[in-house]
Amino acid sequence: MLDVLRVTFPFFALVFCGYVAARKQMLPFEAIPGLNGFVLFFALPCMLFRFGASTPIAQLLNAGAFFMYLFCALIMVAFVLAVTMNRRIGWNDGAFGALVGAFPNTGFMGVPLLVALLGSAAAGPAIVTIVIDMVITTSLCVALSRLDGATIARPSRQNGGFAGRCGVTRCLVHHRGRVGTIAKNCTPSTAWPAHMA
Repeated sequence: MLDVLRVTFPFFALVFCGYVAARKQMLPFEAIPGLNGFVLFFALPCMLFRFGASTPIAQLLNAGAFFMYLFCALIMVAFVLAVTMNRRIGWNDGAFGALVGAFPNTGFMGVPLLVALLGSAAAGPAIVTIVIDMVITTSLCVALSRLDGATIARPSRQNGGFAGRCGVTRCLVHHRGRVGTIAKNCTPSTAWPAHMA
């Protein structure tokens, strides 16, 4: 237990120090996006590259870890969607809620903690989980979030359909600048030739 605390305490103590610094305005709020950007786009990729470059390729291509974690991630996505979606919560909110539930903090905390606790051999499976989260889980949840707007009515060939809209556009161009003429003449049924409707 003491060995675990000796490794984990500095990580969470640093997080707490950052919270106190922001709360006491020792660290300006304007500086926080810059720090986040530095960690996300520079520090984290360098750390992952260092661990990945020193990890045997067999560990990075561990099929057992890949499919087991993928199965668990899909189960988590399905579970969150099942318990949250209702009349008020549609696909958009439900899918991003599922992404939050299924996407762990592996990159920022998981990899360094696992390596510190278990050694460099733990880096391989952790990197595999990051790849799954970034490529499969995120793509799936973003695709699911778009299902709210996926039902697009097929354009009808009647007055309100494609021909009608094109006819209104043609009439607006022909009568541009004359509001009364537009209101009187530009209707879907009269603005386009009958044989084109």
